[in-house]
Amino acid sequence: ELRIIWLDGHAKSNLDEVWADIFHANITYVSQYKGIVCMERGVWLPKNSPLYDMPKSYVEFSYEGYEGNDNGSNCGVMDRFIERVLTTYDIPQDRTMDESLDLVIDRQPYFAHPRVDMEKAIKDARVLPEMEAMFPSSRVIKLHEMSFREQVELISRAKSLRGVHGAGLTHLLWLPKGAHVVEWQPEDYSENQLF
Repeated sequence: ELRIIWLDGHAKSNLDEVWADIFHANITYVSQYKGIVCMERGVWLPKNSPLYDMPKSYVEFSYEGYEGNDNGSNCGVMDRFIERVLTTYDIPQDRTMDESLDLVIDRQPYFAHPRVDMEKAIKDARVLPEMEAMFPSSRVIKLHEMSFREQVELISRAKSLRGVHGAGLTHLLWLPKGAHVVEWQPEDYSENQLF
């Protein structure tokens, strides 16, 4: 039985159900436990992705032109995660790209977390007004208005995904083989090479 235990600093969000869907897990908060908690086996995940600080030699990247590492010890963690998500939502691994599906993420100020500085979020340089007018031949999507399943189903067929630097670009994981990603970065984010 897999149990995901959030630390109390975790703000409840619409992505919480995704972890239960993908890993068939019970979700609880550490504050729900009284007294001492003992676990036979536990994995502590850092603030970022479990792969964020992992040596690149342990993660198998599968994109065109990548030769892999020299020692051949890739374990395919990311590929297995992608496969698990796609399988959960009944999306074929070898899916066909929709040549007409050019997606642009309309990044909105992030209000879901209780510790967000609202004034700063509204002034975020990564929020662009009137996206539909800027990209009339593209489909502009507002991820915050879609369920995670809807996001993955749509993006998994796209020929391209464009957006301003932000977590929404993590969806590049679901793109079909041969799709393109474009990331726009405000000047003060130019050192950030995360995506």
